[in-house]
Amino acid sequence: MGRITPKPRHGALISGDQASQTRERIVAYALKAFNEVGVAGVTTTGLCAGLDMSPGHFYYYFRGKDAVVMHLFDRFKRDMQAQLRGRPGGALSGERLSERLLKVLDCVWEYRFLYRDMNGLIASSRMLEQGFKELIDQSVHALSAALCVDRSEHQGGPRLAQLEAACRCAVIVATYWLSFQFLHNARQFNDRNPMTHAIHKARDQILALLRPFLETPPDDACAAALDCARRAREVDASVSPASSKQHNIARFELSRDHNLHRVRARKRHYGWP
Repeated sequence: MGRITPKPRHGALISGDQASQTRERIVAYALKAFNEVGVAGVTTTGLCAGLDMSPGHFYYYFRGKDAVVMHLFDRFKRDMQAQLRGRPGGALSGERLSERLLKVLDCVWEYRFLYRDMNGLIASSRMLEQGFKELIDQSVHALSAALCVDRSEHQGGPRLAQLEAACRCAVIVATYWLSFQFLHNARQFNDRNPMTHAIHKARDQILALLRPFLETPPDDACAAALDCARRAREVDASVSPASSKQHNIARFELSRDHNLHRVRARKRHYGWP
């Protein structure tokens, strides 16, 4: 007798669009639950209850909680690789590196459950262990390549060794800064506002490590301009019809401040009065 595939409630057939939407709903809910309490605090039964879904319906899409974790890791890995890819021509400036670091750290925070109990997850899954190792190695290589335009000039030299050591330290900070934040302030670990500040501090720590290797190290004006741009995106994301007037005022002020800081940064870079 062939294998019987579990069917959703009432024995209804599922169209391609319905299956895709249901699968995405499972993934989105699981990501939220994992981020809030960690993978160990979530069971397959708990996911089914939260989704108001029968176990048979759930198993139609995933073979259990571990399969969802692996699916989310694959998605996270693709997102991270997209940020690591595409080295710009020429040496990487402080401003461009700062922008890229914020995107990488945002991605880490979005999938923070992976870092909340990384050792436990790796110990329970050979695929996760290998995936994390590949991602860390790719991160070190991508950062080193972006900061060293012509590696052949420095091959085997002390400067290249210093650069690679600094890049490894930067990746260590990016990998474990969430664990540090959880120890420092566990009660607000899932609160976006304080964690936005923490993301900026992690970026600043990494920039401090890499400053000697930047063509144009970031200054206060550059950092302020980037922060204004980031806050403007957050304001845009939170706008509602009832607060459109306040949104327009806040957006105007942030845009004005952003432009002022960018002008100051460029004046300092080019030595203009």
